[in-house]
Amino acid sequence: MAFDDLGAEIKAVEERLVTLTQGIEQFEEASRVTMASTQNTVLSQLRDSVNAVNKTMLFLDQGEDIYIDTVVGPLSEAQSTKDVVKKHSTSMHESFSQLRETATSAVKQAEDVKSMLSEFDVQLDILRKDLDAIATRAESLYAIARLALGSMEKEIQNTERILEQKKGEIASLERELGNGNDDRRRLRKKRSVAWASSIIFPPMVLRAVSLEFRASDLRARMRELKEQIKDEEPKTLSLLREKATLEGHKEILAAVVANTKALITRCEPLSSSASETQQLVENKIVEYHDLVLRADDFAAWTGDLTRQTNTFRLLGSSSRMQLQKSTTRIVTRLLEMDQAEVKLITRGLKE
Repeated sequence: MAFDDLGAEIKAVEERLVTLTQGIEQFEEASRVTMASTQNTVLSQLRDSVNAVNKTMLFLDQGEDIYIDTVVGPLSEAQSTKDVVKKHSTSMHESFSQLRETATSAVKQAEDVKSMLSEFDVQLDILRKDLDAIATRAESLYAIARLALGSMEKEIQNTERILEQKKGEIASLERELGNGNDDRRRLRKKRSVAWASSIIFPPMVLRAVSLEFRASDLRARMRELKEQIKDEEPKTLSLLREKATLEGHKEILAAVVANTKALITRCEPLSSSASETQQLVENKIVEYHDLVLRADDFAAWTGDLTRQTNTFRLLGSSSRMQLQKSTTRIVTRLLEMDQAEVKLITRGLKE
């Protein structure tokens, strides 16, 4: 039967499932470690950026500045203010530029993880389809085996019934032949007496001849029946052997169906785990993308401010006002972020 290949196929698929399971579990574990490390790096860089903003806010609110001692030489108040503004805008620009690079790298890494998880999902889907195909074939062969067994059972029962009938007929013939033997013995005694007295009874002779013919017919029929039984008994034994073989095949097919369904069941938590990890990664991609966009804006604003102060387009109070405006926009955008870990970092900011 075609089921002979199913055992090898299901074993091969099971080996693929084991390999795939190990691959997914190892990749997920490594990805969790890497993603956690990346998250810490991103948050650390965000923390540095927020610290730069806090220092700028301190300067804007209280006039205190950590960079004031770096201004060298006798400068006017406007020039000193411009230099301090430049220091703050440059610090924030560099910090947010680094944050953008870090977040961009995090996005790339998360997308690579997502891509690999998608590949695992494709392999898992192929494996499930292979298992479904094996299960379908096994169930079909199992149904065929059941039908064949049912038909064979009827054939065996019919053959055994015919054999029993023939054996019963032989037994009946043997009884009849035995009774005929008794009649012939009694008749022979009567004939002996008649011959001894030289008396011949024609009816008795006819009866004896009739009994002999009947006995001959009975023996011929018995020989015929025994020959038929002799021919049919091996066929019955052959049917019984085929039945036993078919029952064994049916049991194997039932086991294949059960094993295949068990493997399909084993795929479900694996698929669920991969889906959960993929959803987590997708959420991180969204978060990192958002951070990239914000950091890009922040770097652009502070970069413009730095360039303007470098070209003396902003001096004194005007540069400070521009710094105030840019910082306020940055703080507003930072406070809009609703991720719990980000809020812990930005909670010290105020608009």
